[in-house]
Amino acid sequence: MKRYLVMILSAVLLTACGVSVSYVGKSYAPVQSVDLWFDWRDVPCDYETMGHIDASPGLFTNIEDAQAAIEARAREAGADAVVFEGVRRNASAPEYKTTERSEKNIDGSVTRTTTTTKEQAISHTLMATFIKYKRP
Repeated sequence: MKRYLVMILSAVLLTACGVSVSYVGKSYAPVQSVDLWFDWRDVPCDYETMGHIDASPGLFTNIEDAQAAIEARAREAGADAVVFEGVRRNASAPEYKTTERSEKNIDGSVTRTTTTTKEQAISHTLMATFIKYKRP
């Protein structure tokens, strides 16, 4: 039983720490490589839009890992190219925490200090589009 619990916990941690990928679109036979474009004006020929993908880094990953995950998913989906469209900044709702501290002064009076801090989680999502080149 302990072994199953450890396996489940490990799977949850790995999932939370990895890159989260969400793809909506068509798929074709897998390919070995994909072209990478960072501006639509650089795409050299006519194309069909296959779909859109977002990738968000986890706790121990970064935006470069998100790019690698998108490239891997593009190969699996049979895309000829990936057009990266930018990074979206996601901010959680702010959470305010107030702490109060009291100090007794030498003359017997009390000084109270209140501090309010704002905590907000910031994450990033890499956005891209998969395309299939139109063959003449």
